[in-house]
Amino acid sequence: MHSLLKFNSKEYYKLNKERLNNNNKKYYRELRKEIIELLGRKCKRCGINDQRVLTIDHIFGGGKKEFDNSESSWKYYKYIKEIINNQKLDPPFQLLCHNCNHIKRIEIDSQIRKIRKRLKDGD
Repeated sequence: MHSLLKFNSKEYYKLNKERLNNNNKKYYRELRKEIIELLGRKCKRCGINDQRVLTIDHIFGGGKKEFDNSESSWKYYKYIKEIINNQKLDPPFQLLCHNCNHIKRIEIDSQIRKIRKRLKDGD
């Protein structure tokens, strides 16, 4: 009976939901820890090394869109880890604490507003 359930993934998931979710969370935490290690274990701007506040920042933007298109957190982290491991040069990611990540967003938004204003004014 149990082997037949594997063929019906919805039923299998219902019966094993808690165990599967715990495994996914554990795998996610391990991947996140590995990525933090690969990216230097501290915020690129301020140097804080508390893993609870570190975020994986896409240097050139687009992270939210990529994350929203991924199936799950751990699959997204697996994708990031593969990119980091396959880079010949510096990876397109950096570690930022939540504060520095927010400041970066504010700075980028400010620059975009200035550019739009210049274009509107004809400079």
